[in-house]
Amino acid sequence: MAATWAQSRTITGTVLEEDTGEPIPGVNVRVKETGTGAVTDIDGKYTVSAESGQTLVFSFIGFVSQEILVGAQTNLDINLATDVQSLQEVIVVGYGQTQNKTTVSTAVHALDSRVIEDRPIARPEQAIQGSVPAVIVVKESGSPGAPLTVRMRGVGTAGDATPLILLNGVQVPDMNFVNPNDIGNITILKDAASSAIYGARGGNGVILIETKKGVSSEPRVTFSGYYGIQSLASEGDYLTTPQYAEYYNNSIDYLIRQGLPTTGGRGKFTDEEIAALPNESWIRAISQDAAISDMHIGVQGGDDRTQYYVSGGLFSQGGIIGKTSFDRRSFSVSVNSKLKENLTLSALGSFAQNERTFIAENSENSRLLSSVASLPPVFPVYDENGDPFNNGLRTGVSYNGIELNPQAEFGNPVLGLTYADNLDITNILFGNALMSWEFLEGLKLNGAIGALTRGQHIKNFGARFDIPDQVFTNPNNNLTETFVDQLFTQGEFYLTYELNRTGGHSLSAVAGTSVLANTLNTSGRFGLNFFPNTIEEVNFSNIISNDDKIVAPDYAEINTTLSYYARANYNFQEKYLFSATLRADASSKFGPDNRWGVFPSVSAGWVLSSEGFMADQAVFSLLKVRGSWGVNGNDRISPYQYADRYQRDGAGNLFQLDFNPGVKWEEISQTNIGIDANLFSDQIGITLDLYSKTTRDMLLNFPNPSFLGLPPPVRNAATVQNMGIEALVLYRGRIGMDFKYTIGANAGLAQNQITDLGGGLPIQGAGTRVFDGAPNLSLSDVGSPIASFYGFVFDGLDEQGNPVYRDLDGDGEVTPENDRTIIGNPYPTLIYGLDIRAEYKGFDLTVFASGTEGNDVVNASMGYGFQFSNRTTQVLDAWSLENPNSSVMRPSALEVTNHEFSDYYIEDGSYLRLRNVTLGYRLPQDLLDRAKIANLRVYVSGNNLLTITQYSGYDPEIGANNSPLDVGVDRGFYPLARSITGGVTLSF
Repeated sequence: MAATWAQSRTITGTVLEEDTGEPIPGVNVRVKETGTGAVTDIDGKYTVSAESGQTLVFSFIGFVSQEILVGAQTNLDINLATDVQSLQEVIVVGYGQTQNKTTVSTAVHALDSRVIEDRPIARPEQAIQGSVPAVIVVKESGSPGAPLTVRMRGVGTAGDATPLILLNGVQVPDMNFVNPNDIGNITILKDAASSAIYGARGGNGVILIETKKGVSSEPRVTFSGYYGIQSLASEGDYLTTPQYAEYYNNSIDYLIRQGLPTTGGRGKFTDEEIAALPNESWIRAISQDAAISDMHIGVQGGDDRTQYYVSGGLFSQGGIIGKTSFDRRSFSVSVNSKLKENLTLSALGSFAQNERTFIAENSENSRLLSSVASLPPVFPVYDENGDPFNNGLRTGVSYNGIELNPQAEFGNPVLGLTYADNLDITNILFGNALMSWEFLEGLKLNGAIGALTRGQHIKNFGARFDIPDQVFTNPNNNLTETFVDQLFTQGEFYLTYELNRTGGHSLSAVAGTSVLANTLNTSGRFGLNFFPNTIEEVNFSNIISNDDKIVAPDYAEINTTLSYYARANYNFQEKYLFSATLRADASSKFGPDNRWGVFPSVSAGWVLSSEGFMADQAVFSLLKVRGSWGVNGNDRISPYQYADRYQRDGAGNLFQLDFNPGVKWEEISQTNIGIDANLFSDQIGITLDLYSKTTRDMLLNFPNPSFLGLPPPVRNAATVQNMGIEALVLYRGRIGMDFKYTIGANAGLAQNQITDLGGGLPIQGAGTRVFDGAPNLSLSDVGSPIASFYGFVFDGLDEQGNPVYRDLDGDGEVTPENDRTIIGNPYPTLIYGLDIRAEYKGFDLTVFASGTEGNDVVNASMGYGFQFSNRTTQVLDAWSLENPNSSVMRPSALEVTNHEFSDYYIEDGSYLRLRNVTLGYRLPQDLLDRAKIANLRVYVSGNNLLTITQYSGYDPEIGANNSPLDVGVDRGFYPLARSITGGVTLSF
């Protein structure tokens, strides 16, 4: 009798998306006869053992499954065709590991790559904006290249609340150097259980960015580019010249009726004067249309052993105001190589140069953009000679022989735009490498290193000028230079283990250690009187006299973190899910007694749709409940706070700084309960999450009476709680064979409250001189949200049209000490987004909108505290004898009165913004094949086409002014641009 033995062999390969050639992580590769198998990694690669004659099944929700009969081959690459688009099925969980949506028991969100690919994106944060529940992305300015603020599940700290950002597993300070065209996928980790593996900095959430990689194929070249024109999106609701004159004249009439003097300003405007005066829209006067463009080329290819991806990009955005612009030049190289069957190396190197010209904004001291809102429209921009008109002369201000009131507080913004220049050139070099050695089946030893260097050179230049007709002069030009050099390094060693056994047991585990080091060096200098008079030519080699040069002291700091971590993800038959994480971090920012922080987490899930009792139902293709709990940390403070320190003042004197040897980790604990459901054969997808997030021992700067006048040390004091509900719903439909559409909606309800101040006083926010006494506009106190607006309660008008404020303590007198209270919240209670996509034959249409509800805004760009300043059109309904029932204060153009900060000056900052509409057309494939082109798509796109809001200023989307304690105050932001672009994507 002859015996026949089946020969088992190892089969490797890559699974690619048929349409794009991109690798697909998370694909289930299963031996049909035995049930054993594997899951493709982040690069779409897999390794599986099978015998000749057996069948490999390649399956992934959203793609058509394939069955391949095993023959004599040892390498098998597969292209999967797209099926009905599923709801974010691939989940990158960090440290080279992925999970499919079914087996994830934490609150994570994988961003649809089409958000980046199908519409023009200038920055990676724009892809997140409005697309992820409970994640708010707010621009800090409409200026080209300005940063965006990302907040995840509320604000739980008074310090840096930015999420942790990892690029290919390496911690980076921001995303502004990352070319969006090079991004392969973005994953958002929102709850503590998903982010606890990153311990020390995961408390504000985690953003994982993976760049594109090479594929095993012939070289493929992809070019993408667009060009467009930007214009001013909104002019605000400010008075025109006839309206301003009416308001001014009514102010004089009021004073006369009250028997009060009208001195200090000119008399009433006549009809003839109104007709002869200019009618300036100051924002329109300083704005212009500007171009925006992007070009990117990428080449990817390789063989079974080595794959590569090379790219380069040029992005350019002109500014709609003054001399502002942003240019990014980027280059990237990625290589993945199989050195041996069980040894792989992945490496990435990239360089980016960001060049930005900008203007000062959101500052009352700059008097530039705040002047735009406050200057009356009666002033001309230029005089008869074409020079900037001086509206600030103390006497003799006139135009066409018409007397005008001097407006010294708010200067002509054209002057600042013409003779001031600001330039920021930043060079960023990033690199990382990962080597993986599979020394036992399923068990890998991984070593990774990463580094980012950033060199920043900032020049602020004020030119020399003399305009005698307008008494404008600046005889001495000046230059300030600032140099900032940063180095971020990271080293990782970790073991990963993947176990998939017959019987349904699956285990994925990681354990390792990491070391991070961040260094910062700054220096600067200031000088007067240079021979050249342009920012392009001026430098300190051509200063007239070295006596006019001041060199600032150098500053240097370093901080390090040592970490140990472990995580295990287990599931049984993809039905019962469990995950546990433990991380310990030691931060050099804390003293020896408080250096270590330990951050655990657990999560569990139950896939009800896999149970036998759900077998006969046809509604749910996926129904899963999950819950998680975990703890994160936060050490984002300046180093050396625990140590005795000394500093020299400007005269060279040495003085002691206050310090706190007991400062320790800020701790963030979070509980999350969620439901994931796909209904009617994945036609509908639903994700719901309920969370409670508590920050304890919040790090705050508290003054010490013994060190008055010196920078206060950081102390652990407050407790903050954030609670919320998140929802994500996706509907996929088809009409006939050719028309497909997807409607996605997401929303997040959030509540923020300080529950304890640790015995300390309420935390004051930033102030403004616009209101009486230059008060702090916000206060963080027990029972209220962080940075709540704080002031008087407006209780209507008296019989003369003046404001009445509520006497809260009932003593018969309204005082700042006893009668101010919480009057508003700058943070929204609801954020939401809507994404509609449709495809018909070769055409595709995308409509994307997002908005907020419940957030308040203070329009502090208005000159309430200064004579003669402009107002919003609200004052057209001001109180008068003819309009006694109005709730708008009586006219007061000549007086500095009635400008105590109260909820009268707080506006509803809610808005709905149509962020993008894109119409594209993909040329027929048979036509492209004849031209040997793989893909060709052309499109036209509009950004920020419409904003629905009640806010009177230029834009309700008011970000943080460098601090979570200074939010929602509009001191004069660079306005938003509307743009229309046309673009093309070409692959061959």
